[in-house]
Amino acid sequence: MIEAIEAGISEDTQLIRLLDRFPDGTALQVEAKELLRQRILDLEVALQDARASEARLRNLFSAMSDVVLVISRDGRFVAAAPTDPNLFYRPPSEFIGRTMEEILPPEVARPFMGRIGEVLTEGRRITVEYSLPIKGVTRWFSALVSPYAPDAVIFVAREISDQKHLQAEFQKRSHDLAERIKELDCLFQVSCISERTDMPLAQKVEAIVKLLPVACQFPEATCARITLMGRDFTTPNYRQSNLREMAAISTAGHAVGVVEVCSLSGEAFLDEERTLLSMLADRLGALTGLAATMGNGEDL
Repeated sequence: MIEAIEAGISEDTQLIRLLDRFPDGTALQVEAKELLRQRILDLEVALQDARASEARLRNLFSAMSDVVLVISRDGRFVAAAPTDPNLFYRPPSEFIGRTMEEILPPEVARPFMGRIGEVLTEGRRITVEYSLPIKGVTRWFSALVSPYAPDAVIFVAREISDQKHLQAEFQKRSHDLAERIKELDCLFQVSCISERTDMPLAQKVEAIVKLLPVACQFPEATCARITLMGRDFTTPNYRQSNLREMAAISTAGHAVGVVEVCSLSGEAFLDEERTLLSMLADRLGALTGLAATMGNGEDL
């Protein structure tokens, strides 16, 4: 728009100069020059307004925390609004006129090509989440892709890295809480088994060993064994593994056995699981000592 106004001012100015070079003194020529001068004044006012509007628009874009792009049906970058340059994967001077497949990582470019075709074919907006490595940091964006022209879309992306980090932290804490609940449930069930007076010690240990894998992070890939006073109690899937954790069972200061869990998947055990194993070893030691005191710990 500014270029068109400037071109109009230049053309009218040249016409006035031409009329000045070949004056004929007629009223028609004088009137024509006055009309040209007035039009130049009007165009200069319009030019000032256009420049002010462009400056306001640039200030608005520079304050935006969005990436605004126009992309053609074939994935070619047509235009980019002058928003925060820190949000661009590459500077606009490097990607305008080139395709997404030339600029973006393949795992990002390929899905976008399909979604652009979907927007233009169905004539509706879609929202897409994606991530890009920008200056060595993975940043997440949520993009609203809308029809813009018969063969182009407008792409408005807002950074959501903070939300993604919060979501990941929430999921981690939820997972950790679920694991701690499993461990507490295991301890509760062990206490319930320990308090039963209708079960001999051997039966109690058999019940307790089955609880150990369930309390671990990967129950299906965990097996357990309790060795108590020379007798082994194992889960059906027990087999020895190099990746295992053990805790000694003691009664009155004397070692009477070991409680052991093995990983069958190669996943390491958590510190909390090691703590749980130690607590269970203490419970088993107390249970064994109590059974010996009461004279019913012989059936192992």
